[in-house]
Amino acid sequence: MRTLPLVVQIESARQRLAKAAEVQARERAAGWVIEHVEWRFPDSPALALGGRAIRGTIDRIDRHEGTGARRVLDYKTADVPRPPRLAHCRPAGRSAGAGAAPEFARFTVDGRPYLWTDLQLPLYLWALGQSADPGGGASPAPAGCGYFDLPKAVGDTGVSLWEAYSPDWHAAALRCALGVAEAIAARRFWPPAESVDHDPFAALFHHGVAASVAPAFAGAGGGRP
Repeated sequence: MRTLPLVVQIESARQRLAKAAEVQARERAAGWVIEHVEWRFPDSPALALGGRAIRGTIDRIDRHEGTGARRVLDYKTADVPRPPRLAHCRPAGRSAGAGAAPEFARFTVDGRPYLWTDLQLPLYLWALGQSADPGGGASPAPAGCGYFDLPKAVGDTGVSLWEAYSPDWHAAALRCALGVAEAIAARRFWPPAESVDHDPFAALFHHGVAASVAPAFAGAGGGRP
């Protein structure tokens, strides 16, 4: 006999999947065909950025049957959906700790300063653009990127695209990714990230990591302390 919590979970999953099916039917009617799922960045030869091998898996690659345009989508199940742009960066002018951010994480688009906080979708586009077409042949430039949101509130289920993603955004993202790769190679891990989700050591740093740890002790200048 199913317990009440299990019955609730099953019904929630049923509702989510039913709504996802509606959204998928709408996207298919608009001409988008699922071309690949769980597509892995090629391991041989591995894609490299700043001398570091970059590997990963793209949840989904779509192709428009009319135009041939492509897009990459990442499935998200967070209770509250976040638009792709807001999930990847934040305005630098109003961000706490913005002054401590590495220079390569800073960029300006349309006259507005931002800080990168995530590079997932830009790196997906980069990887797909650098790789041979998973179906064979040359890979055309992807049309765009976004999320397929599957939140708790089924009414918010849908495809959320990064509508304003442009070559300027892409260039800034790759510049940041290159800076990260070079910093890792040089063992530069300072300044620390102050806002880490589920940090088990947060209680040890009452005034924040940067104010609690001497940079020299952390090897902030590169090399081992």
